[in-house]
Amino acid sequence: MQELHIEHHLGDANIEEALIIRREVFIENQNVPEELEIDGLDGAAEHYIGYVDEQPISTARIRLDDEGAHAKIERVSVLSKYQGSGYGKALMIHILGELETRGLVGARLESQVHARRFYERLGFSAVGETFMDAGIPHIEMKKLF
Repeated sequence: MQELHIEHHLGDANIEEALIIRREVFIENQNVPEELEIDGLDGAAEHYIGYVDEQPISTARIRLDDEGAHAKIERVSVLSKYQGSGYGKALMIHILGELETRGLVGARLESQVHARRFYERLGFSAVGETFMDAGIPHIEMKKLF
């Protein structure tokens, strides 16, 4: 695995690179409708983009709750060419470490059911029942710091 360089951007800064990844993973590969994936919330979010050899290969976005105590991690994705190589784990470890350092209480996310074990290995626990989002089964997951 080549080293993953991670950059943190606020709002729409460098959003094009994140959208390239999300378009491939969610819109092209998983058939998520573009209007659901590009939901108008990117400008109010924080974005993490992972690079290998200066090429964007992974991304996630973060939105904080009103009190700023919890983060919702969304749109975690790795280009198909790089999936299964540890880059998603490296990105998530970086994000979780940064959120904890910032003093947040915890994080939550809505995992696709097939990725549940990936997030459990990162310390997340499933809560509630499975639900459908964009035609894909999901489960809410939470982690306290």
